Order: sequence, then structure tokens, then C-alpha cells
Amino acid sequence: MENNSRMALAAAEEFHPDLILLDVVMPGMDGGDLASRLEASPQLKGVPIVFLTAAATKQEASARGGRIGGLPFLAKPVNTAEVVRCLKKYLG
Repeated sequence: MENNSRMALAAAEEFHPDLILLDVVMPGMDGGDLASRLEASPQLKGVPIVFLTAAATKQEASARGGRIGGLPFLAKPVNTAEVVRCLKKYLG
């Protein structure tokens, strides 16, 4: 787990995760910019990215169909059931 966007990119490229949970507000570059870089990385192409953020409310999540910039997101605070549903949806 990394909270610095540049370190997160390097860690993801080294680790090759099955799914990336990403905040919108991060030091270095914001989550949207980091998501773009993750999606452009040959090693990470196709890895699902889900925003997990307090930058949007649950009402905004519902109104936007649960997506920010085309990517799925969960609005904080989340409960375990929400996270498990998300993992099942994107990891099968």
C-alpha cells in the first residue's frame, strides 16, 4: 500500500496486482492522473482500477452510476460488504 502516487506507480509495476484501489486525492499527482498512467503501463494494462475516495459522497456515487472518469468508485465511508461486492465484481 502506497500513499505517494509516484511510489504507487512503481510498486504496482513491480508487484503486478490483480486490482488497484486508488484514492482521488494523493500527493505528487492526483488519482485521475495516476489512473491514466497505470492504464498506459504495458505491465498493468487490463488491471481493474477502483477509486475508493472521500472526494465524492455516496449520493454522488449513486447519481454518477458509481463511476468517476469512466472508472468505478466507492465513496467513503465504505463497509466490508461494499468492498467485498466490488472485489467479486472485478475479480470474478
